[in-house]
Amino acid sequence: MSWSPPAGYDLETPRGRAGALRGLVRRVAAVLRTAQVHYSDNPALAEATEILRGQMEPLMKLHGSLTIEVAPTGIAINDDPSAMVTTGERPEPDLLTPLLRRRRFAGIEFSRVPSQAELRAFLGVWRSWRPGAQDDASFNETLRKAGVRSVKVVLPRRHAPRPRTEAGHSYDDVLHAYCALLAVAERATDPGTTADPKTERKTEAALQSIADMVMVCPDLLLPMTSHRDPARYESVHAANTAVLAMLLGRRVGLGAEAVLDIGRGGLNADVAMALLANDARDTSGPMDRETIARVLSHPVEGFLMSLGRRLDARGRARAIVAYEHHTGVDGAGYPGPAPGGGPHLFSRIVAIADAFDALAHDRGDRAGLPRPLALEALYQEAGRRLDRRLLHAFYAMVGRFPPGSVVRLDQGEIALVAAPPPDLRLFDRPTLFLIRDRTGAALRTPRKVELAKHRGERGGRITSVLNDRLFPERLVPILVSAVGI
Repeated sequence: MSWSPPAGYDLETPRGRAGALRGLVRRVAAVLRTAQVHYSDNPALAEATEILRGQMEPLMKLHGSLTIEVAPTGIAINDDPSAMVTTGERPEPDLLTPLLRRRRFAGIEFSRVPSQAELRAFLGVWRSWRPGAQDDASFNETLRKAGVRSVKVVLPRRHAPRPRTEAGHSYDDVLHAYCALLAVAERATDPGTTADPKTERKTEAALQSIADMVMVCPDLLLPMTSHRDPARYESVHAANTAVLAMLLGRRVGLGAEAVLDIGRGGLNADVAMALLANDARDTSGPMDRETIARVLSHPVEGFLMSLGRRLDARGRARAIVAYEHHTGVDGAGYPGPAPGGGPHLFSRIVAIADAFDALAHDRGDRAGLPRPLALEALYQEAGRRLDRRLLHAFYAMVGRFPPGSVVRLDQGEIALVAAPPPDLRLFDRPTLFLIRDRTGAALRTPRKVELAKHRGERGGRITSVLNDRLFPERLVPILVSAVGI
């Protein structure tokens, strides 16, 4: 069956997808406002809903389902921190939030494209609903009785005030900084973006914000790197590489300026790969000879791109890391042995962060590994491609089960790992959130458990690692909404 994206949007590019999502939010708000003043048989409302359905169809084919939810930093799509639609350079007018909050709702969820009859029924319930003595959850029950199965409202999350660190940062603050880094990474990996002083200033501001948090609250920042998005692989990978590399730099005792330099190198390490061979990850099966040649050329191309920009101290860090991050400590790798007898410290740090995040991501030629298995794969390169001492420091930083890992406990519950244990001697007992009970049923509210405090007890041991792609729950939204670790 053929389909076309919404007029004016190219869903093949991150910028086009973001524009389509913004348009969808505006259209939903327009339909809900229209429903407040017109009955369901009004021609104006019928036309508005038909346009909404047409705009939803291609997006639903990409995402499967759409949850539009009010978040602390804007309107979020599918709990995705990179899909905030009101946190850009020129924020869109937020017309949806007042409509939702007036009825004490936090969002709207579409499990599939609704039929015209379902939309009319939904809008009829929406128009007449008045929050009062009734439980707000009965809105969805009313929808089900009206035959609406594709639409439901999202109730607000009930949680305690979010704690702040001694430096005054919360998970909301860290999420906002991470989203800003994703935004500049998306511009950097977009072939249509040209370098200019304004873009450079935004990139520096985003990296400086992350570097500040790395130095004062690394435990809050580490879980953000569990974010994955195969549709935005280049930008998410660049941001995660930068954050992981900066955290590792701090772990081994580097100062604030060095950590910032590592972030510059990590963010730009694979920019040339994204621009020269952005189809390589979508290639099914083994890559052909031409694609392999393009992949192997990206360190040199990245080095030349860095030389083409202002070659000050920050430019030198970008150039060195771009050239050396695939050069092994044993002199193997590509494009060849590093000058001066071995890769620079920054390059060796970025190489570990780059390899770990790439192994955990889905690509066209292979499926991503669960994070604990990605760690095991890194160990195979210790002393060859990767620096053994830095790798041990990385293991100590992320733990045996890195944040975002999905694991099964000895009592059968399934949990999402949130943070490594504070005591390295208990490296296999992280802090986690239970997301499924012993029967496999999803828990309404994830429950935090610190395995380091359950030594010798039943239910306090991890028995197996599961494929996180089989579970819709994600760590970042759980952390932002729950009481912090």
